[in-house]
Amino acid sequence: MKLAIFMLFASICCSQVEKHVFSCDEIEREYFIYLPQNFNSLSKVPAVLYFHGYGSSAESEMEIKIKMHAIADSVGFVVVYPNAIEGKWKSGLESNPFFPVPNVNDVKFVDTLLDTLGVKFNVDMRRVYATGHSNGGFMCFKIAIELGNRVAAIAPISCVLRVDTEINS
Repeated sequence: MKLAIFMLFASICCSQVEKHVFSCDEIEREYFIYLPQNFNSLSKVPAVLYFHGYGSSAESEMEIKIKMHAIADSVGFVVVYPNAIEGKWKSGLESNPFFPVPNVNDVKFVDTLLDTLGVKFNVDMRRVYATGHSNGGFMCFKIAIELGNRVAAIAPISCVLRVDTEINS
């Protein structure tokens, strides 16, 4: 009986996080999405993009930021955790030799991801927000500059906008 209850609880809790993959510039890109308990695909829903730090991953951010899911349940928004190639966002830090990044177009990935979210999950494109830690925070600045018409607001964590941030990758 205890096992059955545990399995039911685990399926309810874990079924709200989904992994998705799509191709962008012939590279498989992935993201995880947390759907709040009251999610209804027929209603427009806001979204928060959460960008992980340098060398990290979407999976590790989900483990650390699990309280974000409780807030999403309470308020009613989806949380999207994109994954960078090799754990490193091309966020404008390419000029720093201490932070090498793959030669990919992460802005195009985010742009395509937003299109995907609008179609698959009925995300309200007027209420897309972004946050991220460190390199993920730098990525917030990059998308705010290059995709400012697609993001309502950003809240970077543990980073600043660098004057030498490379724009238009």
